[in-house]
Order: sequence, then C-alpha cells, then structure tokens
Amino acid sequence: MTDNVAVRRVPFFSANFRIPAVGLLLLLVLLSGQALAQGESTEVLDERFPDITEPQFRLMERLSFPGELLRSAAWQDDSHFLCLTAGPEGARVWSVDYGSGERSMFISPPFFNEHIATFPDCMNLSWSLSPSLHYMFLHWQDSAGATRWRLLDISDPPFYISKSFEPPGGMRIHDILFSADDRFAVFSNDAWSEGSEISLLVLDLQNGSEAWRLSTHDLSFLRRIWWAGDSGSQVCMASAELRNGEFRETPELAIIDVAQQQLSFDDERRGLLMADNADWGSVACLMSPERQDAPYYIRADTRDFGTNLQVPLSDEPQDLICLSEPGLILLRNTVNHSVSQLWLINLHSGDKHLVSSDCSYFEVDQQGKLLVVPRGSNELHVMQLFLPQH
Repeated sequence: MTDNVAVRRVPFFSANFRIPAVGLLLLLVLLSGQALAQGESTEVLDERFPDITEPQFRLMERLSFPGELLRSAAWQDDSHFLCLTAGPEGARVWSVDYGSGERSMFISPPFFNEHIATFPDCMNLSWSLSPSLHYMFLHWQDSAGATRWRLLDISDPPFYISKSFEPPGGMRIHDILFSADDRFAVFSNDAWSEGSEISLLVLDLQNGSEAWRLSTHDLSFLRRIWWAGDSGSQVCMASAELRNGEFRETPELAIIDVAQQQLSFDDERRGLLMADNADWGSVACLMSPERQDAPYYIRADTRDFGTNLQVPLSDEPQDLICLSEPGLILLRNTVNHSVSQLWLINLHSGDKHLVSSDCSYFEVDQQGKLLVVPRGSNELHVMQLFLPQH
C-alpha cells in the first residue's frame, strides 16, 4: 500500500472569552404522576424527593445556543463536553463546563470557514471523535451534493493538524470507526452510492499511511460496524448484507481483523444488527425469526441476571450502548423511518423507559451523565441517571 496521507499543520488560537450559561443543573420539582416510561416531558428529580423505585434518566438542563443549529455533542472529560454548532457566521465547537455551564471557544468560525466549510454548507456538518479525543472526523454534503470530509488532529489545542487523503476512486466515505488506542481509523463506503470498488479503508494514523482495504465484492452494504471484545481489541464486527458478491436475506456477521488484515464470517450468528459489551455482560440486537411477533429483539448474556435474556423490539434499532450500571442499556430506534427515540431498557425486569421522543444523537459517560441532541434544534438536553435507593 502507498502512503497517500497529506499532513498540514495549521495554527489556530482559541477565542479567549467565556459566556456563562444561566442556571445549568438547577433542580426542578418532580411533578406528581409524571412517568418517564410513559414518554411524558421529563422533569428534574428534586433533592427533597430522592426516593425512586426504578432506574431512570432525569432532565437536568436545556442548554440553548441562540442563532445556531446544534449538530452534535460529546464528552471532553469528566466535567466538560464539546458542542458542534453552525450558523450564518460559520461552524464552531464550544467547550462547556458541566458543573457551571460556563462555555469557551474550542474551535472558532474563522478556522472552519478557512479550512473546512462555510455557510450554508456548514449547516450539514457531522463529526466522529476518537476515544482519546486525538482526532475529529468531520463530514458534510456541500451545495453541489458532493460528500466532503476532513480529519483533524485535535490533541494539542490551540494547534490543529489537518490531515487529508485521497480515497480510492468512487469511494464516498459514510462513516468512521476509531480504534480504542486511536491507532487505526476504519472508513466505510456509502454502499447506496455506486462506483466504488472498496467498501472499507483502514488508515494507520500513527504511521500516517494506508494499512488495508476491503473490496465491495467481498463485503458491502454494512448496516453497522463496531469494535469487538475488550477495549484493546483490533477486531471489528460488521452486520453485512452482501458477502462474496451475493446479497443475503438476513444480515451476516463479518469479522474484520484489522491487525492481521483478515476477513471471516460467523455463519452461526445471522440476523445480528449490532452489539456492545460491558464488564457485566454482552448485549446484541437481532432480527427476529418470522415466527415471532416482534420484528427485532435484544439478546443479553449477563453475569448477575442470567444468560439468553430476551426483550422484544417493535422498531428497528439504530444505536446500542451498555451502561456501566449492570443490566442497563440505552437504545435508539427510528419510528416510521423519521423520528428517532431514545430508550432506557432494564434487562433484569424487561422494562423500557422513554428517555427522549426526539433524539438524533446521544452520548453517555461512565457516571451516567447523558447528552441528547434533538433533531434540527439549537438546544442540548443534559440528563442524569438516577438509581433506586437501597
């Protein structure tokens, strides 16, 4: 493989002003009779009423960005999170203090306007951040309908390194998956766009070179791709609808060993759409056999609650994350191919609680602090997981 990665170091100095957010994390009184499980508007659990009978997320703050569209949010560390916004002046990234709501500029509009995208193209920006926050992958669709992308090294603010590369001919990058050590980046092709002979491209970010590529004949039409096993794993799993040039009736599980550059398939786990692991067990979302009433279901194997736990799902899952609290997961689904909902599912009891009726993106940390980005909004919902008092 040839080294086709061009690196450009771009100095950028963050703006040095701060805007205090008013009332971040103010606790509201829990209205009598309101239930998160019923999908009603969430209110904050007041400290005067600490007793709850089941795990649930409570809304702590609605953080507004006037005049801007909130595109995404992610945890920066235990007490700060990043917000990507866009407006007439351009895109920007805010760093927000979780405790006080104080915000500072992490990346300002001049940088985006010069090196990424200007208005109105910046209104379509989306990002993916690497686990250690060394890299930011930005992708968007410009006014001509072309898909664009940029990879930034953000490990040493206020200096950012812009990394560009020429993907294989016809490849339209749809998504990216960073390894846990930020060593590899796996780029997936948009299979619905014709013209690419490559479905996956792997870059070695440490060496700045292309490491591996997989053809669309061997593997394509990926519904989901994720890292397998523990945090140090260099093996990907993919739910694929095309294998060896043939479409499959149900998705098949592809095993992609990035370190060894080997592709194999697990014929025993057909219909698997996505999976996640935690210290307390593993969880998978699958398509149901035709004889079952629900079209999808969750299968979980846990250390404390038993194995082969199953929870039916009426709508197609889009994202799945295991929480650090044993037996709890967050699941995002899509209703009528339009609105996405976010659910908290208790595998021990089988109960499902509606966390958000409009969730285009979410991210949760190890302490149960949750960021929810509604669709087409300038408002970020900051939530907290509350557990029953024993």
